[in-house]
Amino acid sequence: LDAAFRSTSERALAAAVIEEIENAAKLRAMSWAKLLAEPLYRQDLAQIGEIARALRGNVADLEILVFDAAGLVLNDGTRSFDLFGHDLTGDSHIVSVLREREPFLWTKGDRLYAAAPSVIGAELLGGILISGLLDPAARQRSAFVGQLDALRAAERESGILESLVAAVILVGLGLGLGRIVA
Repeated sequence: LDAAFRSTSERALAAAVIEEIENAAKLRAMSWAKLLAEPLYRQDLAQIGEIARALRGNVADLEILVFDAAGLVLNDGTRSFDLFGHDLTGDSHIVSVLREREPFLWTKGDRLYAAAPSVIGAELLGGILISGLLDPAARQRSAFVGQLDALRAAERESGILESLVAAVILVGLGLGLGRIVA
């Protein structure tokens, strides 16, 4: 039982850490997409470029792609515009962002990607794709993401997650109360 509890609590902790990383990345992408809404609406490529370069800063491994509602790159955060006009709709994640108008997060290799749509009212203007290298600790968490995704899929079907979380909380509260009483 002790090993099972430890395993369950480690999974719960890992899930909480991963959820925090996911939320932070999504929030950053969403706030940057909102920042770009006005220049995207006005199709002000100069201001889009200024904002993208400012957001990118001097971070060597950070990539930013600002794209229009058709999924075409308008700016890549550089002065050279190497990716201008590049079609991102070959990536199912970008297609999902454009279609569902919801932020999306994924990992590929040693990179973390976050994309978010840019909208004004009901009008889709485009969006932003941010990617960066995962640090070594984040890479380990990233490897665990696949395991957690599989676990979440299995738990959705069986409802085990709610039971496990409730059990962990109850046991944790019981242990904490036991220490207080002792």
